[in-house]
Amino acid sequence: MNGRKPRRLRGIAGSLVVMTMVAAFQPLRASDGSESLGQADSVAPAIRTFEPPAHPRKRGRVAITYQNLGTFGALSGSGEVFGEHETDTHAVRLALDYMIGDRWEAHVSLPFIRKRSRGGFVAHDPRRLTVQHPEAPLLDAGTFNSGWQDLSLGVSYHGHWRGFAITPHVTASLPTHEYPHFGNAALGQNLWSLGLGFDVSRQRDFSNFFYSFGYSYRFIEKTLGYNVNRQQIRLSGGYHFTPRFSARAFVDANKGRGVSSADIGRLSLNLTSEFWYQHDRLTLRESIIGGVSCSYQVNDDYAVSLSAAKLLRGKDRQDLRRAYEIQVSRSF
Repeated sequence: MNGRKPRRLRGIAGSLVVMTMVAAFQPLRASDGSESLGQADSVAPAIRTFEPPAHPRKRGRVAITYQNLGTFGALSGSGEVFGEHETDTHAVRLALDYMIGDRWEAHVSLPFIRKRSRGGFVAHDPRRLTVQHPEAPLLDAGTFNSGWQDLSLGVSYHGHWRGFAITPHVTASLPTHEYPHFGNAALGQNLWSLGLGFDVSRQRDFSNFFYSFGYSYRFIEKTLGYNVNRQQIRLSGGYHFTPRFSARAFVDANKGRGVSSADIGRLSLNLTSEFWYQHDRLTLRESIIGGVSCSYQVNDDYAVSLSAAKLLRGKDRQDLRRAYEIQVSRSF
């Protein structure tokens, strides 16, 4: 896998976090209660679930999020759709957020992915590769592939300036194990990354309107010497209809470095080269995604939110046709 040594520490870290999450969710299951997967490069930069303000007497929150994504075909550098492969993704993310003091907050999350692809069998058949990769199974045979994906660890700081809430944050993402990356039905790209960013939000006094702006830059492990770092700009605005119910609209723009689909086709040597084996890690994947989200605070402890998003514009990526999300959280 790209000439790297096995990452046993990642598997150990992933196991520890799974154990931590299971323990954290014990109260939630015991009480029979029923993070958004919108993290920029985790599953798909599709939806950022609206997160209600933390209860002033609470220190932390556990959340479980279900996301459903569907794609059909791919988008060229000019935005035209080509190919007839389609993917279906079901993902469940476990997340824990906890305040450390009055300003700092720690974040841990881990997604479990179940994904299939239909129609891309020939293109991602590892048996066609000039250099064989026995670690790469055939993923695009129309059946679901399942497994844990990337462990996310982060910290944020909650500050204020002239009526604005300012939240800088740092997030590291590490694959939990050496999962295969070759195929439309791959769980992810199996690369480490480090994200730096900030969010600025405001709600004026005596107004129910609120808005926010955010920016992130993510350093991603190089593949074949290529720089594939990515950046994201986030805009949103919403309204508190009642103290418990809020809704908003959002737009996320994602732009990455890497290789265009035209150059991938030129360098792939009839889909048999090492470059083709690594091409999903190298693709630019630019997009503008818009959506709506609403949240309802059931009581002091529980909240539920729903989101839907649509690809407004994209190139050098799969064509996102369906993106829905539901999240249930419990504050403590």
